[in-house]
Amino acid sequence: MIVNVAREAWHAAHADLLPADEIDRTLDQWYDADDVREQTRGSDPFYVAADANEVVGFAHGGADDEGRATLHRIYARKVFWGTGLGSRLLAAVAADLAEAGHGDLRAAVLAGNEVGRAFYDARGFEEVERRTARFGEASAEEVVVTAPLRTLFEGERESTSTRSA
Repeated sequence: MIVNVAREAWHAAHADLLPADEIDRTLDQWYDADDVREQTRGSDPFYVAADANEVVGFAHGGADDEGRATLHRIYARKVFWGTGLGSRLLAAVAADLAEAGHGDLRAAVLAGNEVGRAFYDARGFEEVERRTARFGEASAEEVVVTAPLRTLFEGERESTSTRSA
């Protein structure tokens, strides 16, 4: 189900940026079902959101090769975009990474992914790097963004407390 969420979100967010066949090949490489299953059971924060026993979103973070807190993946089914689901998933991962002693969170998003860019911009992420990402024969400009971890979950805790009061 996680793989299906990623596939739907990637096609919806990247259809104008990459050929559909390259998206499919990339997803086939990055989302091997056995690898994803292992990652959900690993020590890095991996959160899944479900609705009526169906996975509708997920977020996965951890330290990169240089020890920096990194949001590896965050995706939701398109029908859940704009509902706050992504904010809650991000807050959960951010809280775990802050508890592990990290200060900032890095993420990468394709420069032309308007939905992804708006998501990060709305949460105070700032651009720190631009680079070219390769997807088989295709390439796209990628933006690396960063934000203080505490700002990513403290606001969510406050809004959750307000909603439940």
